[in-house]
This record gives sequence, structure tokens and C-alpha cells, in this order.
Amino acid sequence: MKAIRLVGLAAAALIAFAGCSIALPKLGSPANQGAPTAASNPAAPASNPAAPESNPAAPASNPAAPEPPATTQPADVPPPVAGPPAPGSTVDVSSFVDQVSTASKNVKTYTMTMNMKTTVSGSAMTTVATGKVDVSNPATTKIDMTMTVAGMKIRIIQIGKTSYVNMLGKWTKQASSAEATQTTGDIFAQTKDAFTDVKYVGPETVNKTATQHYSMTLDAAKLAQGLSGASGNLGKIKYDLWIDASSFPRKIAMSFGGDAPTSMTMTMDNINKPVSIKAPI
Repeated sequence: MKAIRLVGLAAAALIAFAGCSIALPKLGSPANQGAPTAASNPAAPASNPAAPESNPAAPASNPAAPEPPATTQPADVPPPVAGPPAPGSTVDVSSFVDQVSTASKNVKTYTMTMNMKTTVSGSAMTTVATGKVDVSNPATTKIDMTMTVAGMKIRIIQIGKTSYVNMLGKWTKQASSAEATQTTGDIFAQTKDAFTDVKYVGPETVNKTATQHYSMTLDAAKLAQGLSGASGNLGKIKYDLWIDASSFPRKIAMSFGGDAPTSMTMTMDNINKPVSIKAPI
């Protein structure tokens, strides 16, 4: 079940989040800096009878008696804008996890593709998987995944706490101990203490989609505490997340060492589009 937990964490990263933003300061126009006002110009006081407002000798455009500067922002001064942090900036861990967990509520369905490489007892093993997920009803989370592991094709369908596994063309049904009632946001929130840092890497393109790339590190021992499972001597876990302009995830990558060094990359598409997942037997 440890593998299921790790995949669950990977799915947790497939959550949208609102990236931290910064506001650029207003920039003053050099042409207007230091310009005197009519009220402070001794050569043209407001009460000077020699220079009334209707006096053609002292029009509003007279340099000796300029009008007060406009109260509105000059056209050549850009308004404040918001955007992601500067590449390499550190993001507050607590805010990041809270934002990811909250935004996950907007992700109801998606399709995914996963590639995983691991080494077990000195032997390398590659797993390729495709699937679809429906978490629109947390009480009956649905997953339909087809995997090729070491050349063997396996299909797994999970509906709530019931799993269906097809190996060698035959379906078997069994109760699952996985907490299918939990959403990916719940899992992410439970592992909050495992995050040791979060950094913004920069803008990148994933499958022709513009994304923002964030990188983080997780403590495996604290991760195991949050998920109530064994850490497997994983040490530090490197974890990366790419989100698009709608704050939906497009790609994750995770790697760790320990007894079974593993690296995994997952992409996600068709977010919130209809999917059909039914029990096969």
C-alpha cells in the first residue's frame, strides 16, 4: 500500500493553486518630477490681481504659472500589475500548501499519463500508465488506470473503496484499504508539515501550454507521519509542479532515493471534462 500512498501524493500535486503574486510599484514620470504648483509659485499666486484667470497675459499654459498637476495617473505611467514571483524566489510553504489544497476543490475530473522508473534489489523497472480520474463526489472517488509494469499489462478500476484488477484478462474484485473518501486536497493538507521549501523556477511550456514551474522538497519521515505509512528510508523527496494560466496543474515530477530509488513524471489533461468510469463486473 506504500506505493498507493506515494501515487496518492503524486495525485495531490495535480491540484490547482493560486501562485503568490507581487505588485510592481508605481513609476513616476520624469517629465513631471519637481514641477512647481500654482499655489506655491510666488510669481503667480492664486490671489494676484495682476494675473487673473481670464487675463490673456497669463494663460493657463504660461510657464510662469503652470496648472496644478492632474490628480489622475499620467498615461505614460503603467498601473500596478500582479504576476508570479521572480525566478528563484522562495514561496511561503504554509501559504503554498493552503492555496494548493483549497484550489484542488475546482479539479473534478482529468486524464493522466505517467512514466515511472524505479530500482528494486538492483534491478531497474519501468512503469507506464494512462488513466482517468473522477473526484466530483469525494464519497465515491473513481479511478480507471491501465499500467504496463515490467512488460505486464494491468488495469485497475477503483470506485469508492472497491477495487477491480484485471491481470491476464481476468477481473477480480476486492475491498480496498485506501481512503477513497479523501480528496487530493485532503491528502495534500495532511502532508503540510512534510514540505521544507517551495521555490518558483520560472515560466515553461508543457505540451504546448504555457505554465509556471514550482519546485519543492519534502521530508519523507514527516510525509509518512501525515499519511500514516512507512517512509521506506526515502530521505528527501524532490517534487515539482507546473500550473497553467487557469491555475490548473499540467505536469508533476517526483524523485527520491532510499531502498528503491524512483523518479516519476505525470502530465494531466482534459481537466473538468466528462469521464465515464464504471465497475467492470
